[in-house]
Amino acid sequence: MIIRPLTNVLAAAAIGASVAMSAVSHADMLDLDMPAIKESNLIFPADMEDWLTRAGLFSWHPVNARLGHHPDRPDPNDTNPDDGLDPGVIYIFPDGATANAWWDPVADPNGMPDGIPDTAVAYIHWVLDNRSGQFPGIMAIADDFNFKSNNCIMSSGEEIPIDVNGDGIYNEADGGVTQPKTCSNPQGASKRFKMVVLKADAPIDLVFNMTRGRPLEFTNYEKLVDFPAEDWFRIYRYIMKFGNGTATDTVMLDGTPVQNNGDRIVSISLELGGYDLDAGVAAFQAAPADLTYELQLCIEDKYFDKQRSATDPQNDCANFGDPDTNYTEVWLDYEYATFSPVMYSLTTDKRTTPLGGYWDKYPAGVNPPQSETPTKIDSGIGPYLNTNYPYDQNGAGQIGQTTTNYFDISAAQAAGAVTTPNMFGYLMYYGVFADGDPGNVAMGIYRDDDGDPSTEGTLHAWWDGSSPTCCFRWGIDPDLDGNDAGTSIDPNAWGILSDAELDEIAARPLAEDHVLAPPRYEFGYMDDLAGLNMDTFIRFDKDFDVEANPQIAIRFVARSATAAGLGASDPGVADGPWVANPVPVAEEFFDEVVPPGGGSSGGLCSYSPEGRFDPLLPGLILAALAYLGWRLKKKKAK
Repeated sequence: MIIRPLTNVLAAAAIGASVAMSAVSHADMLDLDMPAIKESNLIFPADMEDWLTRAGLFSWHPVNARLGHHPDRPDPNDTNPDDGLDPGVIYIFPDGATANAWWDPVADPNGMPDGIPDTAVAYIHWVLDNRSGQFPGIMAIADDFNFKSNNCIMSSGEEIPIDVNGDGIYNEADGGVTQPKTCSNPQGASKRFKMVVLKADAPIDLVFNMTRGRPLEFTNYEKLVDFPAEDWFRIYRYIMKFGNGTATDTVMLDGTPVQNNGDRIVSISLELGGYDLDAGVAAFQAAPADLTYELQLCIEDKYFDKQRSATDPQNDCANFGDPDTNYTEVWLDYEYATFSPVMYSLTTDKRTTPLGGYWDKYPAGVNPPQSETPTKIDSGIGPYLNTNYPYDQNGAGQIGQTTTNYFDISAAQAAGAVTTPNMFGYLMYYGVFADGDPGNVAMGIYRDDDGDPSTEGTLHAWWDGSSPTCCFRWGIDPDLDGNDAGTSIDPNAWGILSDAELDEIAARPLAEDHVLAPPRYEFGYMDDLAGLNMDTFIRFDKDFDVEANPQIAIRFVARSATAAGLGASDPGVADGPWVANPVPVAEEFFDEVVPPGGGSSGGLCSYSPEGRFDPLLPGLILAALAYLGWRLKKKKAK
């Protein structure tokens, strides 16, 4: 990315009409209704039929989306057994015709098919860690003045719980106090909507309704009236998490089951386009004029009507450009598509201070992009480039932009401790966890430091499968003391857990429905290693023609290793050793599946406390792991 100063006025973000106007000279700005994505945070569809029949009222248009069932997604918010939402996900189809071929809710309101449709390319769910999610799963918010870019596309819901007692956990101890769900909710408040890819190399289109938004008003700066009106625009931050669910077994329209073995994901792209349903054009088109991505890193803060401190340590633009001007950080390519900060982050990251990431004290992901254009951002399938990525000093020879501290931890942060080449490789995949199909995702032990099953644990150790009988291994910070890997690595980092340590873990299982004296432990799949957080910024210029473009679309494509020309023998494509050597099978095991685990950031498939098992005897915990290893082996033998 080229970072360049602003030599003229580039933009002014929208500030809502609810802020009082203080200067008469700004009156001409009040007549400027900016284009916006329709807001639906105050009204949500009752069910799939209602969503379709009133499709134009909501942020997300359901032309190619249909409600369906998924074994991994029970909805703890739903209490009505007759509304079809328990469990519920929204399946995304290539187009409206394919969606209707699977199910037309208007013509057949009671005929939702069972099974995961083979014609779907992805699904989105609204079951969130803090119970703030609501059908259908995505909404847009405009003019949230406390949010950096003022506007966002995020997970749908009306309210979130407030952490009243300040313990960093949203639970009953906070007394049920809530606040409206919006862009500026604190980090960890389940703002990201969660999409799981079912088909690699296939376009996934999300369609949004457009409208004319509120007029612009400015209160912190007095001379915006002198700025050229043609340069104003509204910026939306796209807050999303996606997972690689390409190993999910599906069902054809005639009921024929389809086994999907899963695809490694090499790269991802996001593209903006048109989708004019009012004109009968129910297909992705080239992006209309005045719709682009915002690709600049720093923009003067007056365009957001904010006055930010140039000395703010969290402001990456504090020393950018004119020393007498404050700037706001907008686009940052190093955060294009990253793993959970609990997994990979600096010790100075405010989300994980003072510990940093479990696997590395540097961020990791599929970033930065290899190419950026006004309407498309792509991490590519060319040779890996690390010249613009300061946290990645060891080139691993891979293609695309999978950072080497994820691609090959044995060559980067765990040299000498983890000897398997390309330990994680390209983005791993999973299937239906409830069916015992974790794909090639490894398993971990999670530690719960408050003993409360309604809260999430943190990753404590993982099964690396380095031999048929070994091993549970630490990550980079087994002692949780926050040492920075760049200066002083913990003495036990990447070490193997002893039998005594495993016995202690086995003796302290987490209960399902009541609090026990901490610490407590549970086992789960490390689904965060098969998912990425993604942030991009969509820009609507003042002259965007809403009447001619009543809908826009965001097209997402996940490219497989196969499409990139890679074979099974290429580095980063083979399964990790834990697949060939799952946890050894024991004589006794639970006939249950451990729900997917998630660190404190919340995994794509994490939910709590429903579905957690409650071991009765210490030794049975490891037996449960053995069973899961056996189920994984069964899947591979199909």
